[in-house]
Amino acid sequence: MFDPSLRGQRIAHAYAQMPGALAGSATVTTLFAITACGTGGSVHLSWWIVLQVLAIAANVAILVAYRRGRFEAHRALWARRWGTLVIGIGWGIGGLVWPMHDEFGTGIAMSFCLAGLAASATSTLAADPTGYAMFAITALGPDVAASAGPRWWTAGLLAAFLCASFFMVWQNAVVLRAALSLRFENAELLARAIEDREAAEEARARAESAATAKTRFLAAASHDLRQPLQALSLFVDVLATEPPVPEARRRGAVDALVRTVHALRAMLEGLLDLSRLDAGIVVAEPQVVSLAPLVGEVIAALHDEADARGVTLSAAGPELDVRADPALLARVAHNLAANAVRHGGRGRVLIATRRRGDRAWLQIFDQGPGIPDEARERIFEEFVQLGNPERDRTKGLGLGLSMVQRICELAGWTLSLRSEVGRGSVFTVELPLATSEPVREPRPSVPPASRALRILLVDDDVLVRQALEGWLEQCGCEVHVAGSAEEALETLRTGCEPDAVVSDLRLPGALSGADLADRIARPLILLTGDVDVPEEHGAAMVLRKPVSGPTLWATLTETIERGANGRQRAV
Repeated sequence: MFDPSLRGQRIAHAYAQMPGALAGSATVTTLFAITACGTGGSVHLSWWIVLQVLAIAANVAILVAYRRGRFEAHRALWARRWGTLVIGIGWGIGGLVWPMHDEFGTGIAMSFCLAGLAASATSTLAADPTGYAMFAITALGPDVAASAGPRWWTAGLLAAFLCASFFMVWQNAVVLRAALSLRFENAELLARAIEDREAAEEARARAESAATAKTRFLAAASHDLRQPLQALSLFVDVLATEPPVPEARRRGAVDALVRTVHALRAMLEGLLDLSRLDAGIVVAEPQVVSLAPLVGEVIAALHDEADARGVTLSAAGPELDVRADPALLARVAHNLAANAVRHGGRGRVLIATRRRGDRAWLQIFDQGPGIPDEARERIFEEFVQLGNPERDRTKGLGLGLSMVQRICELAGWTLSLRSEVGRGSVFTVELPLATSEPVREPRPSVPPASRALRILLVDDDVLVRQALEGWLEQCGCEVHVAGSAEEALETLRTGCEPDAVVSDLRLPGALSGADLADRIARPLILLTGDVDVPEEHGAAMVLRKPVSGPTLWATLTETIERGANGRQRAV
C-alpha cells in the first residue's frame, strides 16, 4: 500500500514495525507467564493470558486488513492506535493484578516487563507519538497508581521513566520524520529524473523522426521540382535555337512553357503553404460559416476537372452553420474533394453535411479503390500518392492531405478516415456548430482601369524587374523602375507621381520594402518569398512569390481602387 505523502509514509512505517512489536509483546507475555508460574502463580494468570492472546489477535487482524488495502489513510492511522490501546489495556490490567508491591515478586517482574515494552515502543511507535502515549499511559499508568502508596519511591521511578520515554519517543519521531522526508524527497527527485530522461528520449525520438521525415520530404520535393525545371530548360532551349523554329512548334513550346510554369508555381505554393503551417504563422480566426455556399464553391471550382475525369460531383445534406476559419475550411474541403476526384476513379464523389448533436460533419465520399490499412498513415505524408507511382502531375502533387491534416490540427478539428479496399473511402471533418447566423457581406467589385496606370517598380533583381516591367507594360502601364528604396524615394522627389508602387520586400541598402511602405502615401504592393510575413503590412498588400501576372494585376487594380475610395472618404 503506497501513499505518496509524508503522512502516508509515516503510517506505512508504523505498520511495518507492527509485526516485530506484536512478536515482542507475545514473547514478553510468555516470559512473564513462566515467571509467574515459578513464583507460585495466580488464579488470574490464565484469563490474563487469554486476554493478551485476544489483544494480539485483534492487532494481527488490523495488520492483515491494512495490507489488503481495507483502510484509507486516516482510518489506517486510528486502527493502528486502537490496536496499540488494546495491547496497553491488557498490560495495564496486569499492572493492577500484579502491582510492584506484590509479595510474591510477580509485581516486580510485571514492572520490568512494562518498562521494557515502553522502552522498545519508543522506536516501534516513533512514527506516531499519539499512539505511543495511548499505549504507555494505559500500560504503565495503572501500575504507578496501584503502587503509589506502599512503594511510592518505586512508583515515582516508574513515573519518571514514563516521562523520559515520552521525551525519547518525541526525539525518535523528529529523527524519523527527517529521514522519511529525505527519502521522500529523494524518491521525488528520482521520479523527476526518470521523467526528464523519458521526456528527453521522447524528444530525441521525435527529432530523429522529424529529421527522417525532412530527409524524405526534401528527396521527394527535389525530384518533383526537378521535373518541371527540366522541361522548362528544354523548352527554353527549343525557343532559343537558330534558325528560329517553325511557328507551330514555337506555339507548342510556349503552351508547354505555360503549363510547366503553372505546375511549378502550384508546387511552390503548396510547399510555401506547408512551411507556413509548420512555422505556426497561420492563425485560425473562427467565425460563423455557412457550409452550403462553401460546398457550392468547391463543386464549381472542380466541375471541369470532374467532367474531364468522368466523375459526378454532387452535394447532399442539410444547410448547417459552423464556427470555423472560412479560408482554412475552404482549403480543407477543396483539397479533400480534389483528392477524391483525382484518385477516386470513375464514379461519384459526394460532399455531404450531417448534424451530430452539437457538432457538424463535413464528409467527402468517393467510389475509388480504397486505402489499405497499412497505408492510412502514409497518405498524410508529403508527396505520397498511392495510385501515382509515375508521378503524373495531373493527379496532383501529394501535398493536399498533408495540408488537410495540418490545418485540422491547427484549428482543432477532428479528421477521420473510413475506407474499404475496392469500395471507396470517406473523409470526415468534425466541426463545432455555430450558435448565431453568419454575417454575409457583399463582395465589392473591382472595375477595370479606365486609363494607363503609372507604376513605380522597385526591385534589385534585374531578371525579376525586367519580367515585372514587361508584364506591366503589356497591361498598358507606364512603368518607372528603381533598384532600391533610396532610389525610389529620390524618383518620387523628382516629381514622379505613380498610381501605385510595386516593391520587393528585401532591398539593398538601409531601407527595406516595408520601410518604403511606411514612408510614402501611395498604394503599395510588397512582393516577398518569406513565409513569416503577414498578408498586410499597414496599408500595403503582401503577395508571396511566385506571383502570376493576372494575380498581380488584379491585386494592383484593387489596391488602387481602395486607395482612391479612401481618399474620397477623407475629402
